[in-house]
Amino acid sequence: MVERFALLDAAARQVWSLLVAGRGAPDGRRLRLVGDERETFTCRPGQWVKLTLPTTCGALQRVGRIEAFDADELRLELALCDIEAAQWAERAAIGDPVTAELVAA
Repeated sequence: MVERFALLDAAARQVWSLLVAGRGAPDGRRLRLVGDERETFTCRPGQWVKLTLPTTCGALQRVGRIEAFDADELRLELALCDIEAAQWAERAAIGDPVTAELVAA
């Protein structure tokens, strides 16, 4: 799925360590993440991120689309693009770590 996006140069990619702050839909298709107040970042709706989601069997990497961004709270609202990511989100607890890497501008 990532092939259809214009990938940013690897050196210019932004990678953020985020925490689960909630779900925006009962089916797990929306995920709310927050950043560390010591780290600042910017993004905008419509951008794509590669998510690294921790599981007991290792990391699950999936793509999500930024639906909303609150710069004051460093909060992202993401639309998850596949069932595995949605299932992970349904099981995720508040405070679970997630890594997000901006992959398309």
